[in-house]
Amino acid sequence: MVDELSKRRHNFQPGRKLRLANGQLWVFPTPRTPGDPTGFQADAEYRPLLNAVREADSDAERAMAELALVVFLLSWNYELSPSEYQELLSFPPGSPAVEEWRGNLSELAFAHIGGPLIAKGPGMAYQGWFSRLLARFRPSPTDQ
Repeated sequence: MVDELSKRRHNFQPGRKLRLANGQLWVFPTPRTPGDPTGFQADAEYRPLLNAVREADSDAERAMAELALVVFLLSWNYELSPSEYQELLSFPPGSPAVEEWRGNLSELAFAHIGGPLIAKGPGMAYQGWFSRLLARFRPSPTDQ
């Protein structure tokens, strides 16, 4: 089993603790807020990951973007091998922990992007840039 403490990097950032598939709590850096010098300040890879979450046009696309962000945040705080990522992020199908993890994953991504959630169908998703563009050209019900 992968041990959280033994895998920490020298530049470990404090943050939000989430329980991963191996049952341990792992720390994800929190985003830096104005006036708070202790928050996470990432490298150039961070912004494109945030944009991918923000611009996702479907729940499936958003889930993949959120997973990519989580892997990045884990790699910032921990030195992990590919098999260790798999151990930490592979929950048993149908497990109650899966739904809890999905909710935590979305909350973590939301904290980092700081953008609004837009309802799409039965679930919630971030409104993508393409959908926003189309919405400008769709007539509203009062225009018809």
